[in-house]
Amino acid sequence: MSNQKLIKGYAQFNDQFRNVLKGTDNGGYAMGADNDFQIVKWSILGSPNLFDSPVQSINYVECHDNHTFYDKLTISTNYSDSVKMEYSDFALHLVIISQGIPFIHAGQEFYRSKNGVENSYKSNDSINAIKWGPRLTSVDKLKKLIKIRKEHPVYHQKHYLENGEVKEVNSLIEYVLKNGEYTLTHYLKNDHKTNILDLEGKRLIFASHDFLLAGVDKIKINKPGVYIVKENKKS
Repeated sequence: MSNQKLIKGYAQFNDQFRNVLKGTDNGGYAMGADNDFQIVKWSILGSPNLFDSPVQSINYVECHDNHTFYDKLTISTNYSDSVKMEYSDFALHLVIISQGIPFIHAGQEFYRSKNGVENSYKSNDSINAIKWGPRLTSVDKLKKLIKIRKEHPVYHQKHYLENGEVKEVNSLIEYVLKNGEYTLTHYLKNDHKTNILDLEGKRLIFASHDFLLAGVDKIKINKPGVYIVKENKKS
């Protein structure tokens, strides 16, 4: 991908995005690992170290090649099934909120597994079939987040750092997007420690997972995920 800046107007699958979130030999940021913040930051902003524009970046953590994200969690961690679902949601939600083109693998929204098979092109239907089952809340959460992305043009920037910034705050990554009408602050959390978010004058419009009230205008979060707070411009 090192020459991608020379090919203006064309997008490609962003392996840097996948590797920093999913990991290679070990786990990535979206699995709870303490990865390089600078690369995580670049990836969320559409990888300015690789491309000429965010729209050249196809953001993904799984596709037809290699392990599904859920299988990678099974191989790389000792997490329980419920925790693997939490991190799977987190990874997919990061794909949706990052600058660039989001890519969702078929069945990813309900934790698709290929029973640990890494490259299933030569496997039969027992491995490759999508296992349809009862509707999961993860599907509804994804639909809600996609709706938020569609309704807010700040997710569709064509130039780097046009209206956004990313920084570390109290073990969270704080990803801010704004225009003249509103500010969206995304709190990205990849662990199970407790954090308090102050919502005074703002409202929570999305949470990957459940949270607890922590007093007036404050919430307590203790699960990995994306938490989006919106503040409208004061008149």
